[in-house]
Amino acid sequence: RYEYYYENGQMGEKSTYAAGEYHGPYESYYENGQLEWKGTYNMGQRCGEWIQDGETQTYPPCPPGLADGN
Repeated sequence: RYEYYYENGQMGEKSTYAAGEYHGPYESYYENGQLEWKGTYNMGQRCGEWIQDGETQTYPPCPPGLADGN
């Protein structure tokens, strides 16, 4: 698991890694706390539904259980 915080205490990123790649749930935020990105990675590749600045983007489906952080 990885978490990054801005100097003002706001979370900047919350993610998980496997073998040096993003793998599992991912969230990133602007310094003001507004959501920038939210979705799931499968070994560095985006999968399933992602939200960017309130807009939904769809990628190939994630493997079962991955979006739950498994």
